[in-house]
Amino acid sequence: MSGQTRLPDAVATIPDALAFWAAATPDAPAVVPHGRPAISYDALWRSAGGLAETLHALGVRRADRVVLLLPEGPRLAAALLGTACAAIALPLGAALPSAELAAVLAGVNAAAAVADPTLPAPARARLAELGIPLLELRGGDAPTLAPVDGARRRGPCPRPMPGDIAAVSQSSGTTGKPKRVPYFHGGLLISGREHRDAYGLDCRDIGIVVSPLTASLGASMLLHSLVAGAALLFPAALEPSRVWAAMLAERPTWTQASAGFLELLARELRNRPATESVSLRFVRATSAAISPEMCHELARRLGGPVLPSYSSSEAGRISMAFPPPAKSKPGSAGRPVQPLAIVDDAGNRVGTGVEGEIWLDNPRVFAGYLDDPEATAAALAPGGWFRTGDTGFLDEDGFLFLTGRRNELINRGGDKIAPAEVDAALLAHPAVREAAAFPAPDERYGQDIVVAVALEPGQTASARALRTWMLERLAPHKVPRRIWFVDDLPRTATGKVQRGELTRRWRVALR
Repeated sequence: MSGQTRLPDAVATIPDALAFWAAATPDAPAVVPHGRPAISYDALWRSAGGLAETLHALGVRRADRVVLLLPEGPRLAAALLGTACAAIALPLGAALPSAELAAVLAGVNAAAAVADPTLPAPARARLAELGIPLLELRGGDAPTLAPVDGARRRGPCPRPMPGDIAAVSQSSGTTGKPKRVPYFHGGLLISGREHRDAYGLDCRDIGIVVSPLTASLGASMLLHSLVAGAALLFPAALEPSRVWAAMLAERPTWTQASAGFLELLARELRNRPATESVSLRFVRATSAAISPEMCHELARRLGGPVLPSYSSSEAGRISMAFPPPAKSKPGSAGRPVQPLAIVDDAGNRVGTGVEGEIWLDNPRVFAGYLDDPEATAAALAPGGWFRTGDTGFLDEDGFLFLTGRRNELINRGGDKIAPAEVDAALLAHPAVREAAAFPAPDERYGQDIVVAVALEPGQTASARALRTWMLERLAPHKVPRRIWFVDDLPRTATGKVQRGELTRRWRVALR
């Protein structure tokens, strides 16, 4: 197999990319589950294409949304690609608590759901209540859909157009209301080619997935590998010890990870023999700032440079550090790869070295939130500029340095968490009178969640009991590790909770 085989520029959709590699390099590995046989591009295309044909036979159409309630791993990868070939894929994972799943499903207007036979009964009940047909996968890492009542031949599944939506990434806004970012076939293929060319990826590379496919960071690795015709390695679990075991055994050549995960990996490696090392060509670090010291520490064990970058679900890559011999600066997120401006509170550009909010000019991915014109309007400034909500500055050489978030979202190792969502879960507890989540500095995640709780008079509740309560209503990464019991919450004259003041008081309390 030649590393010079390249996806033609005319290929602009996921099914056409799969079909190209299945014809050009049918036996080349596409998906490598650690400890199990690799799945070839031919097998991946047959699996994805078969899933798309079944959805089509059931009457699912291109503009319909199909939720994927599957555990992380190769099966989710195949289902994500296959669903995108026939409809709009919305990967949610299999770990959402029943209450949160119900809230998401109620606003999605899904035509169908794809899951494993292991999907818990409460989730099945929610789907039934909403009238969403449940389709079950069968087979191994290259799955097919089990025979489905009502499926009938309708002719070949129509191929999507480059301007059609392939998938949707779900996130939360500052109000806790879910926001859904649509990704278009053509835009995904363009982004994949840019990544391929920037990092020199080709058919000989093996990327290792260390982030969930339900998040844009993990899903983008799937698309980057597809565009390059490369292989994608899946560890047994997305845990530092399992990731390291897969790296040692399978010898991948690259990965991309949140700064929070890389810090966890560094901690894992400190407890491992110094003789254990791998030879990655590069590591792309994103989602939060990562210190130069951490980059150097990881590079010694991983074998290649750790390249900071800055991206968002809405806009893709915004800035990046390129592999040597390109110039880089410690502490920066590289140079912008999209037109941007640093602006003050009035929307005016600021000078070199001056901190402000980062705005993007016509971001190549973001075309508005799905079903949410109000959130779209709030995110766009006059002239079509996209407000990222992040703050930073440009130095005299054009390198971008990130300094924080303008809005209230808590960035916990790359996971963006809306405080209001945490508040709402706690306020449902009968003993809780007031609750407010806020960010606190954290060595591991950059930011972590702390929640201030005021109890009803005469009521008692332990921190452990409140965490258990939240774990039944929120995804685990949204549940604060630390609960701070207070008498009252600081509020403005109009009654709004002052989260910034809570952060300040927390710091004082820790001294």
